[in-house]
Amino acid sequence: MRHSQTVAPVSIFYSYAHEDEPLRRQLEKHLTLLRRQGFISEWHDREILPGAEWSREIDEHLEMVSIILLLISPDFLASDYCYEIEMQRALKRHQSGETRVIPIILRPCDWHSAPFGQLQCLPHDGKPVTKWDNQDEAFQDIAEGLRRLIEHFTTPRFSPEEKKQLQCRQGLSARSITLLICLIVLILLGGVGIIYDVTVFQPNRLHVQATAQAQSTATAFANTPQGIYTRVTSNSPALSDSLIDNSQGTWAEISDPSGYFCRFTGGAYHGGMQPQPNIGAIGCFARETNFSNFAYQVQMTIIKGDGGGGLLFRANSKDGFGYQLQFNQDFFAFRYGATIFRKSAAIKAKLNQTYLLTVIARGNTMSLYIDKQWMGNVEDSMASSGWIGLEIYAMTQPTEVVYRNVQVWDL
Repeated sequence: MRHSQTVAPVSIFYSYAHEDEPLRRQLEKHLTLLRRQGFISEWHDREILPGAEWSREIDEHLEMVSIILLLISPDFLASDYCYEIEMQRALKRHQSGETRVIPIILRPCDWHSAPFGQLQCLPHDGKPVTKWDNQDEAFQDIAEGLRRLIEHFTTPRFSPEEKKQLQCRQGLSARSITLLICLIVLILLGGVGIIYDVTVFQPNRLHVQATAQAQSTATAFANTPQGIYTRVTSNSPALSDSLIDNSQGTWAEISDPSGYFCRFTGGAYHGGMQPQPNIGAIGCFARETNFSNFAYQVQMTIIKGDGGGGLLFRANSKDGFGYQLQFNQDFFAFRYGATIFRKSAAIKAKLNQTYLLTVIARGNTMSLYIDKQWMGNVEDSMASSGWIGLEIYAMTQPTEVVYRNVQVWDL
């Protein structure tokens, strides 16, 4: 049995009617082990802070999460906000492959003809939670179903038809045996023309069809965020630095009296800072670099404090930090200066856990990844090229972040 993981937790959004809050809380209890093991992080509207714009908070989290649970009941179907806004946006992201929507049937209602009615639901067979003799068994069924999904979340999913297409080649050997038998019979009958069609033309045609179908499926996967990541990072990098030391002379080494530093120690690159009133973060830059279209990746571990770190890119003396992918113990964010493009408190780092941070920047499109899991795209044109760097972000405590294994691929 697995008890921990080293990848970022899969983010979950609860879409539900407030009348079903007691059932939502029961579901959260049954997902406690997934949460303790670091497999999931969860968000729902009860986490919105006083004074925050609730519709904006909901929209931001809907756009960021990997799994959206629709808690289905008569009240959910009757709620204009749940049905017309949250559900419609969730299904749109599901259809585009950006997220996975799972209907959770809480109470009996007429849901089969709803827009989500064709999606695989939980508990199994769509039996409402409240119709189970023991509701704990219903919630256990849901938890086990979610665990199966999450443990294979990064594995490419294919439809039954695509699976059938991909298996065509495997079926050719059995088909060849049948054709051989037919060949013997046809030889006895003297059917030379039919022999050619069955033994040469038809097998070749089937082979060509199977090859084309498999190639089509592979091409479709290659154009997904996961496929793009796999394709880009499988090439030879333009820059590869283990960060054991500064033998390549690429990275800044700084020790400032105010308490921030960038230095090589213990076989890794460390950045640290003291909380300061007017400085929220510092950057450790590779100032001799200049990248425009690229993939940039590094391993990050927060070893001290309550802050975090992240990637800096397309930076220079004019643009300052450039773009910032921030990942700390309070939130995940992507920004340029004061402009925040994405921010989510549902996705957080943990102390002493290593994460793989990646950005793929091509023109105005920037794709963000944590542990190879796609976090979304951002479109912006404020900066087109510049230095790369590593960020240290302090909250209320002195913070230190360790970086290893920087890689950059030119695109």
